[in-house]
Amino acid sequence: MNKNGAVLLIVLMVVVVVATLGAIITSGSLLESRSSTRLANNTRAFWMAEAGLQRAVWEVKQNGCKGMKNQETGFMCSSCIDCGTGNKLIFRSLPAGEYEATVDENNTTVISGGYFPAQQGPHMYRVVKVDISGAALFGYGAFSREGLSLGNGVQTDSYDSQRGGYNVGGNKAQHGDIGTNGLSVRIGNNSTVGGNVNTGAGGTVSSGNATITGTSTSTARLSIPPVIVPRSLVALDYQSPHALSVSGNTALTAGDYKYSSLSVVSGGTLSIDGAVRIYLTGADAAQTAFSIENNATFVIGSLGSLTLYSDGKIDIKANADINNKTEDASRLVIYSTFTGAGGVVLGSHKDVHAAIYAPNTEIAVGENANVFGSMLGRTVSVGDGSAVHYDTNLKNYSGADSVGAAHNWQEI
Repeated sequence: MNKNGAVLLIVLMVVVVVATLGAIITSGSLLESRSSTRLANNTRAFWMAEAGLQRAVWEVKQNGCKGMKNQETGFMCSSCIDCGTGNKLIFRSLPAGEYEATVDENNTTVISGGYFPAQQGPHMYRVVKVDISGAALFGYGAFSREGLSLGNGVQTDSYDSQRGGYNVGGNKAQHGDIGTNGLSVRIGNNSTVGGNVNTGAGGTVSSGNATITGTSTSTARLSIPPVIVPRSLVALDYQSPHALSVSGNTALTAGDYKYSSLSVVSGGTLSIDGAVRIYLTGADAAQTAFSIENNATFVIGSLGSLTLYSDGKIDIKANADINNKTEDASRLVIYSTFTGAGGVVLGSHKDVHAAIYAPNTEIAVGENANVFGSMLGRTVSVGDGSAVHYDTNLKNYSGADSVGAAHNWQEI
């Protein structure tokens, strides 16, 4: 081989080596690019799942599930409670991807799946989950932050509104627990607590000749979060008139309402005929925002439910007629943000099916009244001869407007 041939062979070998190295580098770059793209798309799917999670939590906590539908029937929810059986669903297709989030029937768990670029066709998929159950807001027949007292001849027990009315067909049990985070529970003579009594550490139970069917302990440390009025209600314009006074027959249909005050005067009837939320600011009513006067009638219809937020006092007179036709306490839920004295007064001789949450004011129940549901206040007092029938269905309540926070986040 001459010198020119040897040079040509060396050149060819160099070309082959350089080409091979180039192919290896190019292949590595393509693999790295694909890996980077896959990672980016996977991250986009994760953030879509998070977006769905946040939207579903907002629907439950702030919007009454009105943007969701029943997963099985496809019908839009009128509220978190009135949405049929089974899960609630929300789906959104956005430029950044898609999400599909579900809320379980008891409004306690959200599961959200995120897709990129879309659910149909090849995609990346991530799933996250969070618990949104409340902080056992209504886990007792009566509970207080600072102290609780039952008058003479008071009775507590329980029933389950999902089985029907109290003591109908044996719908009666001994789960009428009472308690306080404070140091004192006083139980009057001839009273019967059909359940347990719990105080804060070092607390005492003064019971005279009362009967307690369960146990007495001093381990109460119930989390009592503040009431936060949903932003969607705060942002509403006032209805006209600002202060609603009902003297004839008035019905509120499904929807959200904002007033300074609401009163039903003698001879008047106010009916709640759908899933209703009301925010009362108390601005024009000398701090009394919600009142039912003597000989007035307040009705929760068979298909109705009311979630009431009040910045002012609540006063239900002795001869007012409160008729919750569902006999389900979760259909009349009252949240009080009031911080003064005497914030919630339930008059004597009343039957009230309701859940009342007033952590910064007193709840006072008059004599010979019946509360079917649950009460939580700064202090709670129950008058002589009255009864508290705890609705055990409320243990599942965190629905529409629970003040409990999201917790136990996890990717699944």
